[in-house]
Amino acid sequence: METLEGYEYPTRATFKDALDVTQAAVKRFGGLIPNIEATKILGYNFASASAIPGYVYKRFDEMVVFGLLERDKVNRGLKATGLGKRAFADYQVEASQARREAIKKIPIIDKAFADWKGEIPEDDAFPAQLVELTGANRTEAEKHVANLKKLISECFPILTSPESDKPSPILQPEERGPSAGRAGDNRLVDTPTAEIGSKEGGYGELRTTIGSVNITNRVTLSVAKHILDALGEQFEDQSKPSRKKEEKE
Repeated sequence: METLEGYEYPTRATFKDALDVTQAAVKRFGGLIPNIEATKILGYNFASASAIPGYVYKRFDEMVVFGLLERDKVNRGLKATGLGKRAFADYQVEASQARREAIKKIPIIDKAFADWKGEIPEDDAFPAQLVELTGANRTEAEKHVANLKKLISECFPILTSPESDKPSPILQPEERGPSAGRAGDNRLVDTPTAEIGSKEGGYGELRTTIGSVNITNRVTLSVAKHILDALGEQFEDQSKPSRKKEEKE
């Protein structure tokens, strides 16, 4: 880690490192990836966990600052946090929001993005902008230009992702009742047009017993398709008993 005027930031690990290891932890290792497997993802080839040197563990520690992972020294691995699991949620909007939240855990990135309005300064202007941002003197700031420009160049595009500010569809446990679908299903709750609409009134509204949505853009259209797919699965399950009866006859 490096520090500029009280702003600490990672230099050994990138956000992509943290994402790649988190993805493996979530998708392949049930949320906890062994240290030796994490080193393989980072491009190392150690014979065993006991051969992992200290500088690699320092890299692990720098990945942890994004909040996607936490060190599990007892089990000798890296554990995906709740935020890390959200970063690989099925809904792209939710995943995008989680990744943005992770990046903003680095205070200097959060401040730079807000102050610079998401624009990366040109090379010749970067040192002066860094001085203004942090209050450091020019000589000290210039020592950090290369590392911070690399980190900012990686993170700003993710923070400016078109879906980063849009709310994700809200999932709630299925309510039991006469109008409910199958017990245990997830129900997609109404998404108000005012929140994410790109056109007043939207393009229509889908209302079903398992969920409703105002269709205003591609995100809400995707939600509508998800609802219809869920209904299709429900109809398919309902037809299975009659099919078995026909086969017996």
